[in-house]
Amino acid sequence: MIILDENGKLSSKSIVHKGNVKRITCAMMKAAEGKMITVGYIGGSITEGAGASSWGKNYASVTTHWWKNKFPEVDIRCINAGIGATGSILGLHRVYDDLLRHKPDFVIVEYAVNDEDSDITAKCYESLVRRILKSENRPGVMLMFTTRNDGSNVQELQKKIGLHYDLPMASFRDAVWPEISEGRIKWEDVEADVVHPNDNGHYLMSKFITDRLEEIYKNLSTYADRDFGEIKEAIYSQEYMNASILNNTLIEPVTYGSWCTAVQTPQFRAGWAANGGFDPLIFEVEGKNIGIIYKKYNTCDMGRVEVRIDDQTLKLLDGHFEADWGGYAHGEILAENLSKGKHKVEIKLCKDSHPDSKGREFVICGFMVS
Repeated sequence: MIILDENGKLSSKSIVHKGNVKRITCAMMKAAEGKMITVGYIGGSITEGAGASSWGKNYASVTTHWWKNKFPEVDIRCINAGIGATGSILGLHRVYDDLLRHKPDFVIVEYAVNDEDSDITAKCYESLVRRILKSENRPGVMLMFTTRNDGSNVQELQKKIGLHYDLPMASFRDAVWPEISEGRIKWEDVEADVVHPNDNGHYLMSKFITDRLEEIYKNLSTYADRDFGEIKEAIYSQEYMNASILNNTLIEPVTYGSWCTAVQTPQFRAGWAANGGFDPLIFEVEGKNIGIIYKKYNTCDMGRVEVRIDDQTLKLLDGHFEADWGGYAHGEILAENLSKGKHKVEIKLCKDSHPDSKGREFVICGFMVS
């Protein structure tokens, strides 16, 4: 079944907030002047393209194609910064390296099914939005909300932030979930599994974005004012605004203990790996908020570590992943609101592992600091 939404009914239902489009019109005007445009996307596996049958059919590629069709003589570049199973906490810490250094003119943010409804998530999601809005090119930003197979997401949390900054917002959930729950569309018509859209779903996601872009494009001549105005004060906090990631090219341990330098992972630069002993890996990390990125795998040989900051036991981290789809890089905040200055971070391999694991492997990709 191919769902085309030819009459625009679904697209109309997808509109959460039309928002202030000055920045988007500036990107279009720039393209109309023949200047290069960079279109960026940041999110989880849906943005990365999971569920689509080929790279060209994921929503980011289809949306970028709209820009290329509108401005065929212009160099339109696409930066897809989606990484599967990651949320906006990790997205915030990597946004400069993976997206903003490319100076995007238009950005889609997609984290509605990857994020949790928590205070830390709210702070980091807002800081992510602010970082993009305040970046060098002053890009236009649109928020996209997808859905799980029970109709759930964290749209309300993210919508609050979007309204505060008067951003255009589109919801795949708002458009499609009522059709599914009322039996007019089957879940499998638009979804490849419990959360990832199939080609139909990716097409509809892109249509909800590009129909709004089309409306802006048709009225481009009416938008002459390029004054964006001031960005509002933060709702939650600005304590994460300088967030970044430290890998083994940027920080050296005080002592390696029973650890060694790890090879580079597919999505992240090199980190550190346990080699079977129990002597701790120790760092001095400067930051008021400190987090960690580590690999979780569903193999039978992943171990656990105990993490201490300033000699206080904080967390027990388990590298074993119980789901059946491989694994991912997990980002987790360890401590917030620490005193200014350097802090001792100690990571020690535990002697026990998950009951389903027979090994003690553990891989750290880096630290999240702000």
